[in-house]
Amino acid sequence: MLASDLKAAKLLDMTRAEFLERVETGVLPKPCDIGGLKRWDMATIRKIVTGEAVEGMGGVNW
Repeated sequence: MLASDLKAAKLLDMTRAEFLERVETGVLPKPCDIGGLKRWDMATIRKIVTGEAVEGMGGVNW
């Protein structure tokens, strides 16, 4: 599932500005460009939020 910056921000309970700030600082990934539209892969964002994206932390039980 792909989402716009506004939709992704809402799903993360953030303002659009907060979301884009975290993208700019590298906390969240940059978007995909699909025909000039910027969209975020929500599966990737979910992995970041849940900790699944952290490498080298196998076996850690959050």
